[in-house]
Amino acid sequence: MTATTIRQQDLFGLFELDVNGMVLYSRVEDKGPKSDLLGNNFFEVVRAFDLEDQVRAKITSFASSTTVADSFSVTLKGESGQLPVRVLLARIRDRWSADHTKSVLVHIRKIGKEPGRL
Repeated sequence: MTATTIRQQDLFGLFELDVNGMVLYSRVEDKGPKSDLLGNNFFEVVRAFDLEDQVRAKITSFASSTTVADSFSVTLKGESGQLPVRVLLARIRDRWSADHTKSVLVHIRKIGKEPGRL
């Protein structure tokens, strides 16, 4: 399976990841579901964060924690420059085990103005 790097504008939306970071579902704003991301490792195809290792560590740590929801801010880098975003995290648990994370929802949304836009 060939994985391509996700561009900055394709990151705004909702991603469901398994505990290893594989994309189970994605819905990108203004584009709807993106099936070409399914089965790819989110951390291998997303190269738009300023602090990629720290973002990966934050999401991975969240997946293994008992926290139900969390959020953090980070900067995306891309062709249009740097853009601050908010990353919202939520855990989906198996019904049979409240401690077992089935998957993690990652919602990425803009918190600042895009360069050149009002």
